[in-house]
Amino acid sequence: MARLTFPSSSDITVIKNRCEYPKEIGYCRAAIRMFYYNQETKKCDIFYYGGCGGNENKFDSLDDCESYCGSKARQQLLQALTLPVNPEVYQEFAAAGDYVDAEEREEGQVYDAIDEAEANEGIPAELKPNPTVDSDSAVEEFYFPQVKSALPELCILAEDRGTCFGEQLAWRFDSEARSCVTFMYSGCKHNANYFTSEETCERACGKYRSVDVCRQPKEAGQCHQRVSRWHFNEESNECQMFFW
Repeated sequence: MARLTFPSSSDITVIKNRCEYPKEIGYCRAAIRMFYYNQETKKCDIFYYGGCGGNENKFDSLDDCESYCGSKARQQLLQALTLPVNPEVYQEFAAAGDYVDAEEREEGQVYDAIDEAEANEGIPAELKPNPTVDSDSAVEEFYFPQVKSALPELCILAEDRGTCFGEQLAWRFDSEARSCVTFMYSGCKHNANYFTSEETCERACGKYRSVDVCRQPKEAGQCHQRVSRWHFNEESNECQMFFW
């Protein structure tokens, strides 16, 4: 049975979930119509995004915002998964150097919060952490889930084709393959892991996540078509056309 090693209390940080950040338009000059979750009104509101910078509380559509942030039970679950250990429990274990077995772990506050959320609104089973612990690292992840370098929550959601009967090409992030992949969307109802283009998927979950696109160099690509596109020129501080 693994013995727990606890970090100092100064190392424990609380990671916000996507819906808790304030509205932030960014520092570029575009006016892209997007939506954010308003913590005060508890609903999704429209805002105009500048095109770069900002935070993760921005969605391409009202449906995306509401499906991701609108569920009270989901918010309770996400908060439970990002809270640090109860300080009193932490101090007790740190002082005694006790061993913790699987049964004691299942009685922790994280599972209480998740079970309550599931009872209220039926949180999907795939969002519930696996209580089986086989190693020191797994024990640490259970008690300190915030130390795991996790993707935004929407990026780990399973493929959701929706409930209609159409077939539309859409994109989602495959957290196992760590890449954006296509799937056939039925046309209505979907979870937040849904994107209308590879670019928006990459910006939210993939290689361009948290990258300031305005500072990236112009890339014409490797093919021979001449498709007109625009890029931001940092030297002239303006957008210019180029052929992609």
